[in-house]
Amino acid sequence: MDAPNYVADFQGADPVWNVTGSGGTNAKCLAAYSASEAWKCLLAPFILPHIQADIYVMNSAYDAWQIGNNHPGCVSTKSKPCDDSGVQAYGKALKARVRAGLAAKKTGVGGAFIDSCYVHEQNVNYCSGQGMPNCVGWSPLESGSKKWGYTTAVASPTGESLTPQQAFSKFYFSRGKENPLMIDPLALQANKHCVYLGHPASGE
Repeated sequence: MDAPNYVADFQGADPVWNVTGSGGTNAKCLAAYSASEAWKCLLAPFILPHIQADIYVMNSAYDAWQIGNNHPGCVSTKSKPCDDSGVQAYGKALKARVRAGLAAKKTGVGGAFIDSCYVHEQNVNYCSGQGMPNCVGWSPLESGSKKWGYTTAVASPTGESLTPQQAFSKFYFSRGKENPLMIDPLALQANKHCVYLGHPASGE
C-alpha cells in the first residue's frame, strides 16, 4: 500500500494522470498535505481518513502487481515450490490494515471483499489475455476466470460463497448492513479456488 517501490510508481504516474495537480482527488486530503506531498492522496492509507462517503474495498491480499513491485518474496506453486512465508505475511498484513482502516472510520459504512487469489484485478476482464493471472473478472464465467481456473469466491460470515459481484450487490442493496466485511481467511496455497499453478489452467 505504501511500500517504497509502490509509492515511487504512483509519484511518477501522478503528473501523467494529472490527478493531484488538477485537484482530481479528495479535496480534504489535498488540503491536509503540502504540494510536495500531494501524491499521498493517491494512496489508500493516506486518503482513507478524509473520505466521507461509504467505502467498499475490493482487492486481492496477494495482488500480483503489488507482489512483483514490492518484492516481499516468492509465490509458491505446485510446479515451483518455494518458501513463500514473506508473501504470506504480506497478505496477512494487508488484510489487517484494511480491517483496521475501515474500523477506524468515524463516518460512513465500510465493506471489503479481499480474497487470497494471486490476481491484480477481479472486477475487470480486459487484461485476462496476459501470461499471468492478472485479471479474472466478476464471475467464474469470465474468460480470465476460466483460463486460470479461479472462482474468486469468498465465504461470507454466514458461510455463503460469494463472488466479487455477488458480494458487492449484497452489500450495496442492503446499504452495508449485510456481510459488510468479507476477507478470505485461507492462505494462498490452501485455497483450492485460488491456487496459482504457474501457468493457465487451460494449458495456454
